[in-house]
Amino acid sequence: MKKILTLTALAALAITAPAASIQWNLSLGRSGFIADSTGAAMNGNLYLVLTSSADTLAAAVETDKFVDTLSSVALDSMVLTNGKNTTTKTTTSPSLVADTQYSFSLVVFDTANSQYYLSSALTKEAYDESATVVTPTKVTFTAGMVGSSSGATWSSSTPTSVPEPGTAALALLGVGMLLKRRRA
Repeated sequence: MKKILTLTALAALAITAPAASIQWNLSLGRSGFIADSTGAAMNGNLYLVLTSSADTLAAAVETDKFVDTLSSVALDSMVLTNGKNTTTKTTTSPSLVADTQYSFSLVVFDTANSQYYLSSALTKEAYDESATVVTPTKVTFTAGMVGSSSGATWSSSTPTSVPEPGTAALALLGVGMLLKRRRA
């Protein structure tokens, strides 16, 4: 009975645990835009994630669960139309604790070409939006940080095929047999 009461109390605390907030936006300049992996103005979503989830996203590619993993680690998303969005969003998440520093990144996901780009990280402190005096902190990503430059390095969001070692051995054996046959 004590265990049940303890678990119930812990669950109640977890449910009522305060979530913290962060504001985020894009500063693209006058002619800047977010490009997809082909260089065209992107239509789709950007995702705000904690930079610590980058390894989780990379591992999800190998298991072909990138989309599911992205939706589970994303704190929020922003819609892009013709590569632009100038809205400042306030994201409140139970993953954030007020007055704690976090490293944030944006994921640009080009669904049409199965490619994603992870921006460089920015570190800011989350704040308590329900406090008496609120001092919001903002993470501002610039055009050069989110894959809009032509030198952006995109990563595949689909698993790469790696041949089984036995396949390579059979191929070498076949080449060896062809060489032996030519000599005879």
